[in-house]
Amino acid sequence: DIKYIKTSENELTCFGDENRIKQVLINLINNAIKHSFDYGEILINAYRKGENIFVCVRDFGEGIPEVDLPFIWDRFYIVDKKRSENSTGLGLAIVKNIINSHGCDIHVKSVNGEGTEFCFYLPGYNEEIRGEDNERKSIKNS
Repeated sequence: DIKYIKTSENELTCFGDENRIKQVLINLINNAIKHSFDYGEILINAYRKGENIFVCVRDFGEGIPEVDLPFIWDRFYIVDKKRSENSTGLGLAIVKNIINSHGCDIHVKSVNGEGTEFCFYLPGYNEEIRGEDNERKSIKNS
């Protein structure tokens, strides 16, 4: 059993492709579950900082060895070869591509044996810029 804790400010809304951002969250949360210890916790935090909305997904599991960190965004790269039977090595490459396609970035912090945190940001939506760009779709936090 994994316990997840969601913390966020109320009514955070950002611009982005809703389905692709959902895919990012699904991939990050699935990775957190897969690499957490039994009865572990996963923290999901969203907050506004300046004009952007930041989202962080953190687990307290096995972590990623430092030697592997530069390669986790590469297609087909698998950190834990023992657990590769159900992995294509594409998840984080897809995540990075989606976030980058929104003109934003994603970062990772990891300590082997203590866990991993992925944080990305998207442009925030507020009433002042409402209607300025009809091409951008707002996504509400739920």
